[in-house]
Amino acid sequence: MQDVGRTARSLLEYRPPDFSFPQMIVAIANQKGGVGKTTTAINSAAALALRGKRTLLIDLDPQANSTMSFLDMPQVSRSVYDAIADPAVALADVILPSSVENLSIAPSRIALAKLEAKLVGEMDAHFRLKDKLEPLRRGRIRRWSSTVRRRSGC
Repeated sequence: MQDVGRTARSLLEYRPPDFSFPQMIVAIANQKGGVGKTTTAINSAAALALRGKRTLLIDLDPQANSTMSFLDMPQVSRSVYDAIADPAVALADVILPSSVENLSIAPSRIALAKLEAKLVGEMDAHFRLKDKLEPLRRGRIRRWSSTVRRRSGC
């Protein structure tokens, strides 16, 4: 029970440092299910983090298995869905630290499944993730040296 209190405190006190370049984005995508997208994403993210690279894992799968691999779901109050669907929510606002040093998670939730339907007819729908990543990449908010995106389908 003591760990729960420590985790809650660490989330409240979490202030990631300013990360420096170089940056790399790795996207893992495939239309077919069961080909190891989630496994590849979580293992690649963990390996980069363990090698000292500041790493951000962006979970774009509504099943949220990558998120559940590193975070307890009750601690996830906002997700990538909120950042993409709501212009007032920055991607940095949804990012949470994981128990692995140097690894942060932009979590997913089941709500992400309805994002495509919500964005139908929006002129900038195809650029929302790119636009949300830009402040992170330019260092206006925080920087990560590596970003691993896990997405179901293409």
